[in-house]
Amino acid sequence: MHTFLIVSIAGEDLSEIVGAAFEPDHRFEVNDSTWLVGRADVRSSWEVWEALAPSQSSTAADVRPRVIIVPMKGYYGRANASVWQWLEVKGAEDG
Repeated sequence: MHTFLIVSIAGEDLSEIVGAAFEPDHRFEVNDSTWLVGRADVRSSWEVWEALAPSQSSTAADVRPRVIIVPMKGYYGRANASVWQWLEVKGAEDG
């Protein structure tokens, strides 16, 4: 499964937007403005964007979230154990 990091560049709370686009098993909140997401049918940063703010939506462009979406190919760092556990589960879903 492809995993992505979503970061708000304006410090916006993305909880509602990410919650509407990704089921609980497919999202992990690092903090209000930073999320990890992964879903089998989402394979690119563009597809994550489309899940968050569909281009066919009537939502005005100026109210869409200002985010950077980064595909995660690997990771290293220091974080709460729950972050690593979520990433491990998503990695295992790759098969």
